[in-house]
Amino acid sequence: MHITHEMFSTFTKRTIADGTTTPVLNAIEVNSREQVDQIVKLALENGVA
Repeated sequence: MHITHEMFSTFTKRTIADGTTTPVLNAIEVNSREQVDQIVKLALENGVA
């Protein structure tokens, strides 16, 4: 999916890449809140900020 810089900026408070890198926004679907909590916990334990 291609979106405008303006629209992409609504997904994050971080600076948008300048075009020399490739920004990626991933979406995943799970079946429960518990799975969401598990994924977030694992991400945080592994250095995702």
